[in-house]
Amino acid sequence: MQIGEQNQAAAVRAAQSALWRSVVCRFRELEHASALKQADLARRLGVSRPQIHEWLSDPQNMTIKAAGRLLLAMDSSLSCTAEVPDVTSKNERSADGPRLSNRRRGWLEEYERQS
Repeated sequence: MQIGEQNQAAAVRAAQSALWRSVVCRFRELEHASALKQADLARRLGVSRPQIHEWLSDPQNMTIKAAGRLLLAMDSSLSCTAEVPDVTSKNERSADGPRLSNRRRGWLEEYERQS
C-alpha cells in the first residue's frame, strides 16, 4: 500500500511541530529558571537574535539542524520515540504530535502570544 502525498505531508508537519514544541518548551523552562534570553542563544551560536526568534516562532522554521544547534546552545538534548498508533483511539490523538503536560502547554501558549 502506497501512502498518499497528503498523508506524508501531514506526518512531516506533525514531526516538525513536535520537534519545535520540544525545543520551545525547553527554552521556556530555561528562560524561567535561569533568565535565558534569545540574545544569549544568538551569541552562543554566532547568529543574530532575529534568527533565533525565527526558529522559535514557527514550527515550519524548525529544521533538525536548527533544533540541534539550539539544544546545544541550551546545553540540552532531545530524545525521540516512535510509537505505533492505537487505531481504536485515532480520533483522540492530537493531529500535530504528542500531547503536552499542562505546564509545558501553558509555557508554549504564553510564548506564542509573545511572538
